[in-house]
Amino acid sequence: PLPMDKTAAPLIGFDDLEVEAYDAVILTGGHEAPDRVRQDGRVTGFVSSMAESGKVVAGLCHGPWIMVSAGVLKGRKACAYIGLRDDVVNAGAEVVDSDVIVDGNIITCSYYAYVGAFMKAVFETVEKLEA
Repeated sequence: PLPMDKTAAPLIGFDDLEVEAYDAVILTGGHEAPDRVRQDGRVTGFVSSMAESGKVVAGLCHGPWIMVSAGVLKGRKACAYIGLRDDVVNAGAEVVDSDVIVDGNIITCSYYAYVGAFMKAVFETVEKLEA
């Protein structure tokens, strides 16, 4: 188990992210982490490339902040945590009041309470896109 005192090291560095190695990227929430992560071009480039490659890009709660900065929400249907709604709208998405929205390979979830439905959507979408 990882320590809960913020001293845990990442399991993989941003320099090692390769689109070919993954079927999906799941962008979790929390307030501070997504805001810090979206400031790194290696991450936003990876997320953008995942979306362009047709791989699943899924954001939970504040996770879509990274999707906003990666530019993958324009023209998409999405749901959003209330604190991100304006950002998601300004990123060019059609925001719908929903728990989970799947728009092709882009998945958004408005709040952690819906994590079960979110993960089910992620697995189903990966399976569908691989078929």
